[in-house]
Amino acid sequence: MDFSKFKNNEDNRVSNTFEGDKNLNPYAGSLDNYFDNEPQSTDDNGSIGSESTAAKYNTSNYGNSYGRNYDSTPYENGLNYERRAPTASKGTVQAIIAITFILLFGYIGFGTYYHISKTKSEYSTNTPIARGVDPAEAVEQTKVERIRTREEFKAKLEKMIQDGVDDLYVDATKDLTEDDVEAVCKSLDLDLFLYKYSGYYYTTSTQKEGDGPEYDTGEVGVNVQIDPTLEGLVYLNLTEGREIPADDIKASKLKVSCETFLKENITDDMSDYEKELVIHDYLVNKCNYASNISGDKDVYSAYGVMLNRKAVCEGYSRATALLLKLCNIETTLITGKIEDEETGEVEDDNHMWNLVKIDGKWYHLDTTWDDPIGENELNHMYMNLDDEIAGKNHDWDRSKYESCTSMDANYYTVQGTYFKDDDSFQTYVRQQLEDGNRTTIECVVGDVDLSEETLGFIFEYEGVGSYYLSWGNIEGFKHLVIHINGN
Repeated sequence: MDFSKFKNNEDNRVSNTFEGDKNLNPYAGSLDNYFDNEPQSTDDNGSIGSESTAAKYNTSNYGNSYGRNYDSTPYENGLNYERRAPTASKGTVQAIIAITFILLFGYIGFGTYYHISKTKSEYSTNTPIARGVDPAEAVEQTKVERIRTREEFKAKLEKMIQDGVDDLYVDATKDLTEDDVEAVCKSLDLDLFLYKYSGYYYTTSTQKEGDGPEYDTGEVGVNVQIDPTLEGLVYLNLTEGREIPADDIKASKLKVSCETFLKENITDDMSDYEKELVIHDYLVNKCNYASNISGDKDVYSAYGVMLNRKAVCEGYSRATALLLKLCNIETTLITGKIEDEETGEVEDDNHMWNLVKIDGKWYHLDTTWDDPIGENELNHMYMNLDDEIAGKNHDWDRSKYESCTSMDANYYTVQGTYFKDDDSFQTYVRQQLEDGNRTTIECVVGDVDLSEETLGFIFEYEGVGSYYLSWGNIEGFKHLVIHINGN
């Protein structure tokens, strides 16, 4: 998939500027200015300093959060110091101790202490500092471990994705270039069913001291935007009970639609193949291919199929995957290129379909191509193919996906209508004619003889006045229909 469109250009880069003596930038995580200077005020975004221009990277979301705490309410995952009123002295010793206390700690506000918030404790580098810890030690404890290499960056992102962290943000130095970030984002092995890569921000940080010139700190923040998909939200809700955001109306509607389908069409006594067939036929009958998408984003999701009844290949594939997964059938989204059925030319645009695991074996399933544009036919040509046959007009990176080596669960194999030799094919046609079929005889054939001389036996049967053939053009796997008497 082409990720180049997500690469930031120069106009999209964001620079943070913080003024004041030894200011704290939102990525640094240092307590220097709290031990050396009067702290600055904190704005609504949690950023410290008066001229932050990157609210996107506010400290409460992505890094350390500092602020004054004037009450005695415990602060989750952080330290909480309550504001205490000075007690009356009963003697000189107590007075000296009180004065000493004020002189030592007055620079951080009389009677006021600071807490350190750990909003994402496993990934945040800040550490709660206990009362009485030496300031120098406290600074060391809160130093941010900054990413410097592609390998470190990739490992960090993969760990966060694996653990379901929403804010994929890391602190880095300029050793990690924007080219490094882009290369890693392209190589991320995402579960396309659960997540969708939306882009990244590579944000530099500048600083100035007093009236001096602004300078580059050499520090950057990298935010990779990976969003949950509608299908992922619904699947995790129905299988793990994770909440769907209250404002995500489409995900809620999609959930109801899926629940209705399962209740009306799936039973516990059905085999995985039977469930797959019901899902395939339901989606092909329900949806129409959206030839003119005109900016409609729904056509790329299961919502377009289940609610709007129109979609492109990605929508078909996502709806197929969602219903299969809700039936506990293992499936994977696969992307690649396709060959035009009429011209034979490989198209440049990406195509998406499914791999599905039935009775321990993997198969290709393309519900999009079983729904012909402008026709109301229900086809099964692309239901459970092996790599050899699917590869006749689909192209994909075979090293990234499971191998499909079986045709056992292919629709026509299961139906007993896939014939690879002349004898089995002719036996089937004769049986159909003997049973009185005078309309259409449908099957799939491999390398068989379809010449007029060979098929002349059809006229031996009473009531047959004429016939003609129509077939698909997949080499070695032709969908053949014998039309009898013009039917």
